[in-house]
Amino acid sequence: MYSYKSKTNFRNLEPKKIFFRVTLIFILSMGIGSLLKKFFIFTHKIEDMSMLPTYSKGEKIWVLKIFSSLEYGKVVLVEITKDSKVVFLGRVVGLPGDKISIKSKKLYRNGKLISEKLQNTDKRKELDEFSSRDNLKSITIPKDCYFVLCDNRDECLDSRFVGVISKTQIIGVKIF
Repeated sequence: MYSYKSKTNFRNLEPKKIFFRVTLIFILSMGIGSLLKKFFIFTHKIEDMSMLPTYSKGEKIWVLKIFSSLEYGKVVLVEITKDSKVVFLGRVVGLPGDKISIKSKKLYRNGKLISEKLQNTDKRKELDEFSSRDNLKSITIPKDCYFVLCDNRDECLDSRFVGVISKTQIIGVKIF
């Protein structure tokens, strides 16, 4: 019968060797973690109520930096400008070539009404109080650009205000 005997046992090691091994493992782990965060995957804490009811303020999500193409409904983290580091979380509702319009808070894609589950925190009662955020003339999404909207349209900054989002502005895609 085969008898397994460990090559090294921590009880038999000198304290210096244990310290060296633990330190080496710690440094390698930190290095690998830093590389993963910089190039592949990281967590993002939601700082506002822009994605209610889907995600709550303070909730953490995992973001994958590498993606090839986007599809309707994907949640993305967008950087508005490189200088100010202003970011927002939103849902892709328009792909390149789509015609997007908003009429009285209802989203239309290529002339068809899109049904959505949205949070409504609007305190206005009259339709004539609707602002430019609630109505958007038809726009065509250019190549390599997307139209991104938040789930809580009354409490967010999205493509209605900053325009279409280029692929280079998208930091990553929410996973899990």
